[in-house]
Formats: sequence, C-alpha cells, structure tokens
Amino acid sequence: MAWPLDLVTLQPMKLLRVLVATSLVLAACGGSGATDEPASTYPTGTVREWLVAVSTRDVARLVNIVDQDSLVIVIAIENQIPADDVERMLVQGLAAETIADYWVSFAGAYGTYTGLALDSVTVRGFEQFAVEDIVFARVEVGDDQDPGVVFTRSYDGIWKVDLVATLGDALFPVIEDFVRGIPNGDETSQLRAELREAILPALLAIDSQKPESERRATAIARLGALLTP
Repeated sequence: MAWPLDLVTLQPMKLLRVLVATSLVLAACGGSGATDEPASTYPTGTVREWLVAVSTRDVARLVNIVDQDSLVIVIAIENQIPADDVERMLVQGLAAETIADYWVSFAGAYGTYTGLALDSVTVRGFEQFAVEDIVFARVEVGDDQDPGVVFTRSYDGIWKVDLVATLGDALFPVIEDFVRGIPNGDETSQLRAELREAILPALLAIDSQKPESERRATAIARLGALLTP
C-alpha cells in the first residue's frame, strides 16, 4: 500500500521546487520542440513527457516518468519528515494524493516565478554519461545560449527524471542537514543504504558535469561517510 502523507501537514518550504522552477526560467515560448522522441525510452522524450504531465496534473504519468525515490527525498527534506516515515515512503511509495499535491504546488511555483506554463519549455538535446555504472543523461532545456538542465537516470533503458540530480549544487547543504538528522544505530542502517543508493550517484552525476570543485567533492565525501550503514 502506498504511504499516505497527511496533506494537512504537508506544508513544503517550496525552496527546492522553486530552485528547479528557476532552472527552467530560460524557456522559449515556441513550445517544447518539434522532435517527438518516445517518452521513457529517450531522455528528451522523457523530459517532454514530464513537463506535459506536470502541466496537466497527470499523476499516473508522473509516477512512471519521475524517479520516485528522488521525489521522496525532496519531499522528506522540504517537510522535515522523520526517518521512520521516510523509510516507509521509500519502501511503500507515495500515495497518489501526495504526488498530486506536490506537483500542483510545483507547477504553481513555476507559473508564479516565470509567468509561463511548464509545457512551453523548449527541450533541446541531451548528453549521455555514466557514473559508477549508472547511466544518466543531461537534458538541456530553454534558451540555447544559456540552457537549463534536467537530469534523467536510466533503469535498464527506461529513462526517469532524477530530481536529486536536477536540483544541482543548491541541494548539497540542505541534503547534508537532512542526512545528519537521521539517528545513528542499526534501526536506520537500511534507510541509510537506500538513501546512499538514491543520493550519491545523483550527486556524482552533478559533479561530473560541472567544473571541478574541491568544496563539492568534499561535500560528497562527507555524505558518503554519513550514509555508510
């Protein structure tokens, strides 16, 4: 059974979703491009499908096209959810109403800060690369002179939007605070292992696509140590 989150208590800070929204501010008004790659089996098709699904509040499509572990992590950070509940959310998945509430708020934040619809964002092209045997793609969106980026992650050839990677460098300080808040002990070792699998490859994907940064590398190393069961 999917883990229900009481929508009365789901009061996101909006920080992380606004960071994503502002990374898409460079959207061109000419639509999402003429090329029609298949959703899920092609990185650019996946990102187009994601933008349309958020705009239309299509929860079923969003469940299939977004890496749900990355969504759980973002929601957990925004809402300071206790470790026990985070583990249940990762294992059981999120209830449809929780997913819908998040994406309605996300689309609203984007519209408020840009005055544009998400499905007007131009999806341009992608570059595929691997991190620790996990395949990612960096998908450029928006203005071709200064594009934003959405990261997708391949699961046996099926591409999903990875929100942790897409949030970029701005995620590092808040995700470290979140991880430091997880109690030590055997009872949280499984949660740490699950978070390590979801978080570290995404952050290494960011690192591989940015100019070399000792500060970023140090932050990743600290997170790796914190998430070691």
